[in-house]
Amino acid sequence: RAYYLLPDAQSHTITDPIINNGKYVLFANSHALLKSENIPEGVTVTPLFTTTDSAYAKKNTDFENISYESDDRKGPFLSAAAVTAGEGKAVWFASGYICEDSADQIVSGGNSNTFLNAFGWCCEKTSSVSVRTISLSVEPLTVTESSANTWLIIVCILIPLSAVGIGLVIWMRRRARYIEEG
Repeated sequence: RAYYLLPDAQSHTITDPIINNGKYVLFANSHALLKSENIPEGVTVTPLFTTTDSAYAKKNTDFENISYESDDRKGPFLSAAAVTAGEGKAVWFASGYICEDSADQIVSGGNSNTFLNAFGWCCEKTSSVSVRTISLSVEPLTVTESSANTWLIIVCILIPLSAVGIGLVIWMRRRARYIEEG
């Protein structure tokens, strides 16, 4: 079974384009991230996506029973976090499927946009931190009647007749050669 999370986006350079464009990010088979109480000085952990208070992490991961049990840990949890340590930057996603096409298609490219935004943020490329647009409109092919008739004649009559003609010429040459030799 696949388990999906649709966490809440928190404001950050990485997530603001996603929030502003009404996109979502889907975390397939996600695990829980918790912000440590013992973060070293100079290290900053910023939540990017978080679950709600009603989320829970299963202690028993055989998933026979997916309902909340008393030994399960209650949320909220981080689903992604941005980390800075000095001049270094990293982004941790709680799902290994953040770039998987099937999950990305469900949220109309929200996952790939978030990943690219995170990559741009880590590389300090602010110009690449934006939501990439996907055109969902299909332009109809408009052809005049004379063009349609011309292509009909070429594709349905001339090309097949040419193939048959070339085949007949090759057959006749081989037959003539066979008769001469025979």
